[in-house]
Amino acid sequence: MTLAMKKCNGCNTQKHRDEFVSSFGFKNPRGRLCHECWLNRQKSEAVELMDGRESCLYCGIVVSKARDYDESGEVTKTYLHMDHMDPVSRGGYDPSTYDLDLEDFTENTLRNVVYCCSDCNLRKNDLLFVEWPKLIPTENRQLARDIYRERNGIEPEDFVPRDDIEIRISIL
Repeated sequence: MTLAMKKCNGCNTQKHRDEFVSSFGFKNPRGRLCHECWLNRQKSEAVELMDGRESCLYCGIVVSKARDYDESGEVTKTYLHMDHMDPVSRGGYDPSTYDLDLEDFTENTLRNVVYCCSDCNLRKNDLLFVEWPKLIPTENRQLARDIYRERNGIEPEDFVPRDDIEIRISIL
């Protein structure tokens, strides 16, 4: 018995239908991508979120995808988290809640925000960025500081934390 062939929309190669997956990575002969192309798209998404890096800014672990899904498309695990380098709870800027236009930064900037592996983000918790590099591998410290400086326009030591921040959550 010969398996039916179809063309993958990713690599434009004729492949057996049993090599295709759904948009969530599960075997599906009606899928548009072969499994290899789906994995490549997942990796591309992670690299894009991490500003072109294939590994976590803080620990250096290679991250090959941003998330896992169940068959219905619900996210079951995230490998990347958005980290506020200076925690919002300590006065760090959050681009999703503030409308600011400061000097060289436009109001839609992603300053103070980077994507890192979920383990690092959970470990960092609400530590100020100036404290964080002491806890990451030596080989990652300078790059992390450089990106902080590039994103925030200041040295980590120049950030003035606030401990009087009141965070309110309103559900409409």
